[in-house]
Amino acid sequence: LLIPMVDMANHAHPPNTAKGLEADGRSFVVLASQPIQRGEQVFLSYGPLPNLVLLTQFGFVLQASTADFALVHFPEAVELPTDQAVEGLVRERDGRYSAWQV
Repeated sequence: LLIPMVDMANHAHPPNTAKGLEADGRSFVVLASQPIQRGEQVFLSYGPLPNLVLLTQFGFVLQASTADFALVHFPEAVELPTDQAVEGLVRERDGRYSAWQV
């Protein structure tokens, strides 16, 4: 949904505004949630979205995003009984325990 002038606001999470429809549903309102100085950007939140969605939907990515995620598959660990999977994680490459583990 594009709303004239509102679509010019940049994204920030958290934003410096609150947005919503008026009670009659005929007007969209953006209110400052904190003082905004002349020349300062007005930010809306597009939501806690991962960079993949921000890039494909809005054409930008954030340097640091708490909403990013990655799917990692560990089929070998899933197939092992739990004690074997844990044992493999705590031993060093040569098969011995580290000094901090003893």
